[in-house]
Amino acid sequence: MVARHAIKTSGNCSPLDSTVVLEATPSNMLPFRQSDTQPETEENTETHIPNLPSLSVFKEAVVGYIAGFVVRTAMKKIHCSTSLSALSVESSSQDKLGHTLIDMKSRGGLIRPSDSVLQVCKTAERYIQQHLLTSHIPELDSKFKARLSTQVLELNGGSAFKELEQHMFNLEPYNNHVFILIKYIANSYTNIRLHFLAKETSSASHCKWLCKTLGKLVLHKNQ
Repeated sequence: MVARHAIKTSGNCSPLDSTVVLEATPSNMLPFRQSDTQPETEENTETHIPNLPSLSVFKEAVVGYIAGFVVRTAMKKIHCSTSLSALSVESSSQDKLGHTLIDMKSRGGLIRPSDSVLQVCKTAERYIQQHLLTSHIPELDSKFKARLSTQVLELNGGSAFKELEQHMFNLEPYNNHVFILIKYIANSYTNIRLHFLAKETSSASHCKWLCKTLGKLVLHKNQ
């Protein structure tokens, strides 16, 4: 409609004044349409891989020891026999470093976690270490644990529990046992680590309080 409001010069009439009407003809709109159809610049869609801190030999051994306890708790919660078979191994697997403390302390009752469980627990530990480098102890809340388990899943979802790949495709999409396992293991490991960090922080605060209180007591007695 706007394109047809211009004054016609071919009619049987003449303009009474010099009013100028702003024209909007299809030819003037053409450059905008061409610009709308131009291909957009491709963005860099490479997956962002976080720069997580590495773990020392001692930390990897401790992570493996905690992972054994995580497997023990998972066996009480998970009822799929196929999934349970992927959580533990009878003897030391490829990741022998993760079984160092277990082999030293076990008298037959400790559980050796599988390589996939060790992989998930190590990734969770590296995320926790990264958080401790940038801030104080994380709060023990559902948001932090949910965020960490999601990050662990994104990093290990395609490489952990390869032996369950066929089992995964036999299930419904919303009941993916591999994803459920990874999230459960990451969440359980994070719970253990955060409880330990909270206990360690509380103990340090209590020691400072004792030093301050007993120091005043000794000073008063000497007086």
